[in-house]
Amino acid sequence: MRHIVDRKMLLWGSTLALLLAAAWLGDAPAQEPAPRPAALIVPLNGTIKLQMSKKQKIKTVTNPKEDAVALSTVVGDPTTILVRGQQPEVTRIELEDTEGHKEVFEVIVQADVEYLRTQLRRAVPTANVTVIPTSNNTVILSGTVTHAEDVAVVRGLVQSVGFKYIDGMRVGGVQQVQLDVMIASVNRTDLRNLTVNFLGSSKYFAASNATGGGVTVGGQTGVGGAFPQVTGAGSSLIGTPGSGTNLLLGFVHNVWGFQNFLEALRQNGLAKLLAEPRLVTLSGRPASFLVGGQQAVPVAGGFSGVGVQFVPFGTTLSFLPIVKGNGRIYLEVSPSVSSLDASAGVTPAGGSLVPGRDINSVTTTVELESGQTFVIGGLIQRTIQGNVSKVPLLGDLPWFGTFFRSTQYQETEQEVLVVVTPWLVDPESCNQRPKILPGEETRRPDNFELFLEGLIEAPRGQRQIRQDHHYVPAWMNGPSAKTFPCAGRNNCGPNGCATSGCGQPTGMASPSTMPAPLPANPASTPLMPASTQAPPEAPETPMSPPGLPNDVSAESERGVR
Repeated sequence: MRHIVDRKMLLWGSTLALLLAAAWLGDAPAQEPAPRPAALIVPLNGTIKLQMSKKQKIKTVTNPKEDAVALSTVVGDPTTILVRGQQPEVTRIELEDTEGHKEVFEVIVQADVEYLRTQLRRAVPTANVTVIPTSNNTVILSGTVTHAEDVAVVRGLVQSVGFKYIDGMRVGGVQQVQLDVMIASVNRTDLRNLTVNFLGSSKYFAASNATGGGVTVGGQTGVGGAFPQVTGAGSSLIGTPGSGTNLLLGFVHNVWGFQNFLEALRQNGLAKLLAEPRLVTLSGRPASFLVGGQQAVPVAGGFSGVGVQFVPFGTTLSFLPIVKGNGRIYLEVSPSVSSLDASAGVTPAGGSLVPGRDINSVTTTVELESGQTFVIGGLIQRTIQGNVSKVPLLGDLPWFGTFFRSTQYQETEQEVLVVVTPWLVDPESCNQRPKILPGEETRRPDNFELFLEGLIEAPRGQRQIRQDHHYVPAWMNGPSAKTFPCAGRNNCGPNGCATSGCGQPTGMASPSTMPAPLPANPASTPLMPASTQAPPEAPETPMSPPGLPNDVSAESERGVR
């Protein structure tokens, strides 16, 4: 019982102390928290309305940074002012009403990033673009878009809102484009020329026909003032043949002589060009490719009055691919093949010959899907030139007029074809790289191959000079000799060598003595350098060909150097 009474007295004492403390605190005045300025976000080039908390009439306005925000009143509403953002800035404005109350607002002028994000979600709903605001009214665009054409929409929308942007967007999926271009050109010429010139003279008479330039009259001046005079057997009856004269017939006597110069030519010319440049670039990024050189062309300028300008020539490829959302590839492509041509050059005063150029080029824009082939340019041009030089009246005579005229007839035919094929590509893994690169399929020849066979390149691997008492050419010992080319092979099937295989020609090394194929995975079994590569194991049959010295066979059967 005593413990219960002590607990009740302690409870009543505590309650009384709390009541007295509350009464004493109630008499003290309450302290109000210090007013904090309200943050006001104003969009750049945007306007918002602002009122005081008690919505009283605004008496005065203090704006320390008028270049950042512009303040104006609302007609018919003295309790509201308009705040317009003019440039990105942070400032404070102070408002005072008619009752003397003051309020301070912190104003932040910035671009309306939320509005931009809303518009981007509405315009490009499938894109995942993140807008990161920075200083100077600039935003960073990062993320991915589904279609390549959405990039232009996002950029245009950002600029229309009033932002500058740093583009960090990328298009999802495969966006690397490989362009295969093939330029094929064939130029054929057919020239036929017939020119008959003659020189004849005696002691009292001389005559000649030099129409067409088949001959140039020479010798001493005689009868007629321009023809040779015969003073002895062949002593002065001389004519200089022209550059194209290929037949000469002459008769010389003590008192007379005759020479006939005939230019009867037929020339057929053929020039072929096949260029296949290939180039890889990202979607939307231009790329260029040049294999050739640069020609120095003199131009006006420099200290001496003549400068030099370097102009590229050779095989050139420039293109710009854009992968669209539907999988099609938009291409701006400009392939060209040029070569120097001395016949089309010029010689400046006091300088040397500057050759001209023969150029085949195409510049166009196409759209096609990956793997499709498009012929973007083609030309079939035929030129015919005929020229007849003849002596009047005599050259018009049938049959006999052939001796008094020169006839030239030239026909030129040119065909050009330009084909493009784009591909969407991904990088290859290490085991997909080419097993043999250009220049790796051959080795330097040994002394036997260089001096006796005249080879400056020999197939990789070991080689047998003779097999079954027959000579085996070097090309038959290559790794791909059984596949292509099939020229000179026997027993090829009706569907070609790729399906049925080629039979071994006479003297062909048997499969057991052929060099082993390259490993299927070069990454796991890299090719050893020439100086350190171990020779393959010796086959069961002897490798030394019969009938040859051992040193020659050993020299010719070495491995890759």
